[in-house]
Amino acid sequence: MITPLLMALLAVLIAGCTGVPGTGPVVAVGTGPSEPVAPTPAEVDKNLAPDQVVRQFLESSADTSRDVSRTAPFQTARNYLTEAASKSWQPQNNTTQVVVLDAVRVNAPTAGRAAANQAEVDVQGTQLAVLDADNAYRATAPTEYNHSFGLVREQGEWRISNPPNALVLTQSQFDAAFKQRMLYFVSQDGEVLVPDPRWIIPGPSPKDRAAALVDLLLGGASIGLSPAVQNRLDGGRLRGNVELDPQNGDVKVDLTGVQPANQQAQLQLIGQLVDTLAPTEAPGVQISIDGQLLGGRAYTPRDTQSLDAEQIPAVGPSVPADAYYVNSGGHVLSLSSGEAMWGELGHSAQVKAASMSAANGAVAAVVTSGEQQKLTIGRPLQYQPSTTVLTADRLTAPTFDRSGSSVWVVQQTDDKTDVRQLTTTAPFGQQSVTVPDLADLGQVTALERSPDGARVALVADKKLYLGTVVESDAADGAETGRRAVSIVGPTEINPRLTDVGPIAFQSASTLLVGGKQDPSSVFVTLLQVTVDGVVTTPNASSDISDDVTDIAVGNQDIFVCFQGRVWKLDGTLLAGVWEPAGSQAGAQTLGSRPFAPN
Repeated sequence: MITPLLMALLAVLIAGCTGVPGTGPVVAVGTGPSEPVAPTPAEVDKNLAPDQVVRQFLESSADTSRDVSRTAPFQTARNYLTEAASKSWQPQNNTTQVVVLDAVRVNAPTAGRAAANQAEVDVQGTQLAVLDADNAYRATAPTEYNHSFGLVREQGEWRISNPPNALVLTQSQFDAAFKQRMLYFVSQDGEVLVPDPRWIIPGPSPKDRAAALVDLLLGGASIGLSPAVQNRLDGGRLRGNVELDPQNGDVKVDLTGVQPANQQAQLQLIGQLVDTLAPTEAPGVQISIDGQLLGGRAYTPRDTQSLDAEQIPAVGPSVPADAYYVNSGGHVLSLSSGEAMWGELGHSAQVKAASMSAANGAVAAVVTSGEQQKLTIGRPLQYQPSTTVLTADRLTAPTFDRSGSSVWVVQQTDDKTDVRQLTTTAPFGQQSVTVPDLADLGQVTALERSPDGARVALVADKKLYLGTVVESDAADGAETGRRAVSIVGPTEINPRLTDVGPIAFQSASTLLVGGKQDPSSVFVTLLQVTVDGVVTTPNASSDISDDVTDIAVGNQDIFVCFQGRVWKLDGTLLAGVWEPAGSQAGAQTLGSRPFAPN
């Protein structure tokens, strides 16, 4: 079995490249000879000690730019193995293709364990993540990794007899060799495309990357996402190699075994390929089925905008992009004008948190009522009063679906935790969302739906979890018209994140999280976390001087709260600065819980 990882590795040398991004310039190549001669594998130094053999083996297997051919991948690394081990070592066929460590510690042979013709060398490190067989990155709880390399002498030189099943890379080696790319699949309702991050070795040209990505698309969604999406390429295969049009650089893909049932299904198939491949790898994509070019032309992302989860569906009057916050008195005020929101939310209610749908202007708010909290739904922008639809001991901030037709909250009592889905129009029907073992996670303090509706992020016991949303036929569906809804998972997506508080989806593939990547951090700061658990600290976070208590995203604006004030990002997370949010330039807005139509 040849996996997409191996095909990507092979492509590096087939195209004659001698480096990967981070080690040298990437040279774009055309459609030259299909089978150029691979470079000669590097020679192994003579008279190496056992630990030197192990160290150079690990370095060689991490260098994905060299010594790869169709018949003998990782040839230089194999030169450090015994003849028998060299023939049997197939890391590309393993369930776990890569083990990512914080650092690799190669120990010298322990005294008494090395004999004239045998030796053992221990390699240790802290495991941070793995790359699974489908090229999906999976962060793991920090655990000790250990492999005892057995070495024997062959022709007078030390050689490894038991290499590990997977490639062993440090985090820095992995980051240099692999790059994240998004595959796209179709949401359960068929309305939008859903991103699915994978990690590939980029290769020297768009053609190599496109071929690897198409192979992964044909293989289907990653294990965690697959219950929540459809694949219009399911059952398909390539009729020939993925090619580039020499005139304009378009990717050319010719499929067989797929036949869209209707125009919408054809658009979804086009969308999966176009959003995965263009414009990152090519300006457009020419898609053929059994040799027939669909539409007689190339497709670009402009053709698939209707499937973009970031686009707000037009289901009602346009909603102004104004942002709001809750002042110290518990009232909702406009950040731009300082005026109170119409109705009880702006004048009399004690608001704990609120959300607004960008699709229809519905506002769901959690309001304190004595020792309990109640959820209200209304349309204050249309002067429609709020209605109480749910009461509980504790409620999380509400989160809308993309169309604004339903809102989700977590209701909690001392002995029960339950996710509720409620419709946003009278008679405000509600149902329970099934989440296996939810109560075992601890107190849930936040829940957010992704813009595409396929995922749910939640915070429990200060840990970040991600699950997928699956709908199925309900037992009473014929009478009620309802569908049963469940969350598959949820799974802690990066166990190294601690003290997690506020969360918000920045996009369908990325969360903004208030938390700590390092337990020794002084503050709960703003982090970016992709849905596969990769964490980065934006440059803009360096200006945050206290715990981040709230995060909001809307109309491409980002708001946070720290020091009891509301701040708005001026610029990007890469190079922006935090400015006081409010109606008067430079004035500090005291308050919390900012929200914007989303």
